[in-house]
Amino acid sequence: MEGGYQRAKLDAVGLGRLAVLGSMDDLGRGKPDPDLFHLACRCLGSERSRTAYLGDEADVDARGARDAGLLGIWFDAHGTGADPGDVPVARSLAEVPALLGIGAPPAPGDGAPGSRFGAGLPGR
Repeated sequence: MEGGYQRAKLDAVGLGRLAVLGSMDDLGRGKPDPDLFHLACRCLGSERSRTAYLGDEADVDARGARDAGLLGIWFDAHGTGADPGDVPVARSLAEVPALLGIGAPPAPGDGAPGSRFGAGLPGR
């Protein structure tokens, strides 16, 4: 996820400062294994309850993260319009800051000071 393409997408919606860590290569097993989510939290130095995970598969990503103690968010990347009912849904990356409770990023070029981005989630 540290590649330029993914980083550019995060930057475009004001999430570029969020750290992205962890893959199945790190443990030899993948999502929804809770150990992968726990490893990412340890690498971030973040408590599970203050960490969010965004993924495009409701079961292995959003529910896997939720079951591991994180805030699991399903990214409806294919525009299905479905509402699983048990995890928050983002229909675009621009919706993620509001789901995290951190407000919208400043408009490009407006010179606004930085927002409240960080590894933790405010108020959680």
